[in-house]
Amino acid sequence: MTTIIAGILALFMVIGGIIPNYTNKKFENTLKVALNNPEKVEIKTYSTPSYKVLGGYYDRVEINIKRPKIGIVEFETIKIVSSPVHLDYTKSDDFGFIKDGNFDTLLVISPETLAKSIDLNAITLKINNLLSNFKLPIPMLSGNVAVDNVFVTFEKDKPTIKGNFIALGGLVSAPFSISGELRVNNDNKIELYRPQIIVMDEPLVMDEIQDMTKYINPIFDINTLNSNNLKIKLKRLYFRDNKLKMIGSINIKN
Repeated sequence: MTTIIAGILALFMVIGGIIPNYTNKKFENTLKVALNNPEKVEIKTYSTPSYKVLGGYYDRVEINIKRPKIGIVEFETIKIVSSPVHLDYTKSDDFGFIKDGNFDTLLVISPETLAKSIDLNAITLKINNLLSNFKLPIPMLSGNVAVDNVFVTFEKDKPTIKGNFIALGGLVSAPFSISGELRVNNDNKIELYRPQIIVMDEPLVMDEIQDMTKYINPIFDINTLNSNNLKIKLKRLYFRDNKLKMIGSINIKN
């Protein structure tokens, strides 16, 4: 009888402590590899009834990560929630133990960090390709207008692309800005919409220029952060407390 009780207690210890702790450690190691050694990883696992963990089945996993990095982009925080997830304890590599899991996620990034991650050379090239085909009222300027010194800033939670229009080899120069709102399109790319274009502090009303965002979008492609083991799919984004918050899913799979 004593042996049976001891065996039952040992089983409860395995179910209640050893396996969840092992799982948390595996998740932590996996995420440290995937997210370039974030500053902090906190993990909570839930399973009812608890014996399901013996087969690697969990009802819910909650993960909070501080200062993770995906590709070239450092996020302030990432929160990941899975319901459910299936683990394979026999796998020893960093990603193989996650047999299957779709994770809802909230990614938080500062506007300044996002601005630094935008490819300004690509935006400059897109605008110049567009301007090269413009027919302007002054014939000598047609096809001879370009932009330079392009940069991105955020003002009142809205992105603004700034720079200078230049013509005649730089003899003529005028500051411009293109501001608008951000959204995620169906291709998992962040784009600018509802644009307002200002040149020398005056709104520009030429239809061709107003359509410029069709040519410069997207300003950031989330797909560039994806890898074979980790894929992000965004659903929407919004600003709050001077932070850009992106809602979507992360798929982690071997």
